[in-house]
Amino acid sequence: MINQGWLTLGEGADYLRISRPTLDRWIAEERVRAYELPSGRGRRLKREDLDDLLVQRRLSLSELQPKMAEFVVYNAGNAEFQEIAVMVRDASTGLGAWPLQIVDRSLSRAEASNPPTTFRGRLIRQARLALLEYVRQREAGRLPNS
Repeated sequence: MINQGWLTLGEGADYLRISRPTLDRWIAEERVRAYELPSGRGRRLKREDLDDLLVQRRLSLSELQPKMAEFVVYNAGNAEFQEIAVMVRDASTGLGAWPLQIVDRSLSRAEASNPPTTFRGRLIRQARLALLEYVRQREAGRLPNS
């Protein structure tokens, strides 16, 4: 039986309609994120992560922020990913004040070091859309407290 929030790897493979070896490969390639159980005796998948993989819907800053923060805390990510995670955090609270060129340069570096097929890469590409929209709105004076 598939749980609402968490799936075993077998359930995740069934949910995605792929084989278990394919799912294992995708986890190793960081296309899908697996979470270690506190007991150290297995891994689980978030159904929400699998839905995002299937649908590729556009995420808002407030939706991106906890996903990126969680990844930084539990998986570290690289320095470029961490920089974008901080930008998303600041923008989601209205504190981001960087010029468009700085955001674009930081995003380009992060995209170059995080392949688009990985979980990190997909988050960064979502962050590009949200951050550039945020900066454009801020520069046009359409955000509160701008």
